[in-house]
This record gives sequence, C-alpha cells and structure tokens, in this order.
Amino acid sequence: MVKELSKQRKDTVFTRYFNLSFPVDSVYRWTQVVKYAGKSLDNDQYLLRTKVYKIDNETGKLYKWTESSRTLLDKKGKKEKYVSRILLKDGSVQEYKNDKGKKSMVCIDNKGNKINDKGCLLYTHSKFPLHKMETISDLIKQQLTNVVYSYSGRLPSYLLVNLEADYATKKWYVSFEFSKGYAVNQNIYLDLVTSVLSALGSVKLEDYHFNKDIKGNYYNHMFGLPITFVNSK
Repeated sequence: MVKELSKQRKDTVFTRYFNLSFPVDSVYRWTQVVKYAGKSLDNDQYLLRTKVYKIDNETGKLYKWTESSRTLLDKKGKKEKYVSRILLKDGSVQEYKNDKGKKSMVCIDNKGNKINDKGCLLYTHSKFPLHKMETISDLIKQQLTNVVYSYSGRLPSYLLVNLEADYATKKWYVSFEFSKGYAVNQNIYLDLVTSVLSALGSVKLEDYHFNKDIKGNYYNHMFGLPITFVNSK
C-alpha cells in the first residue's frame, strides 16, 4: 500500500474496517478500525502512519491497540524505516523497529524506561504451543474442506481461518480470508462459521490460548489455519 501511495506523491487520510483480519465494508460487522495517514516528504521520501483501534468485546467501546509508521527512504522504496508500537494495559509499550534491515524489539514501561530487549508480550519471544491445538486444528480443516467441496462451482485455491481467543468473554471469534478473486456466497460463509464454532465447542479455553504481558495482564490471541484446495477449478 505505502509504495502505491508513494508513487502518487500526495497526502491522504483514509479509514478501513476489518472483522479480525478480514477487510469488510463499514456497514457490516467489524471488530477493528484502521486509520491511515500518508504524507509526501522531501528527497522522494514518503511516510505512512497507521493507527489500529479494536472493539472491547466486554464494553463495546473502541480502544487504540497499535500505532505504526513506515517511511520509504528512496523513490523506489527499496530502503525503509518501520516502527510499530503495541499499547498495553498498564501504559507499557512493546516497540519494534526495522531501520534499513537493522531490527530491534524492546519493552518500555509507562515512564519511558526500557525493561528488556525481547518485548513485553509472551508470544513475541516464545512460541505459541501449536501442538496443543493440533487435534482440533485437523478437525476444523477437515470439516471446512467438506463444506467447501459440498458446493458446486469454482473453488478457492486457499482459505485462511483466523481464530481469536477473547479473554474478556472467554469465547472464540472466527473470520476467513479467501484466495484473491474468489467471491464467497452467504450460504457457504454461514456454513463455514457454523462448522468452526461447532468444532471449537469442545475446546475449553485455557491460559495458553491467551497472550500475556510481563505484568501478568492477559490479551486476546489470534492464530491462523491455512487450508489449500489442490483440485480447485
């Protein structure tokens, strides 16, 4: 996106809506809002600032979750500087930087002091235990494959299932990303949602399903299950 905006060399402000990570129109159900602000700088540089706001599933209110900036340092966009900050519950910030390939990750407290060089959130420096979700993941993939193949017509080349464990409500939330150019109809979509939630009904949400910061605060955690349809038409 930032490279296309850089080619246009114009200042711009726009907003996009998402259901988890799936882009949707503002009139449909969405879980987060992303606000973009692009600005043309001197010396053929271009800056894109992004702010992500999520809906608190308990209160229904919006809160700012992340903010980032991406600066293209040359006209072709081969050199860039990227900074991303996750805003945590007690005022701490997890900050990631990539300055022309030099990467860093730090955890900063609410007074601006650096706490460590590995980040504030557990699953930033530790791997999510995917092996604990292997059985249910295989079940979901099989059920969704059966749903897709039960419909006639062109099949998607792939389907990405986004699963989010919500700490406040202790519920699962699901969304889908389809291969580019595939237009999913409402009947298939509803069957896919029903199939996933049915499978997840047997999964008790446990501590490891959620992310956690170094102060012990819990956060939603999302992971994806990719499914490829080899015999797509």
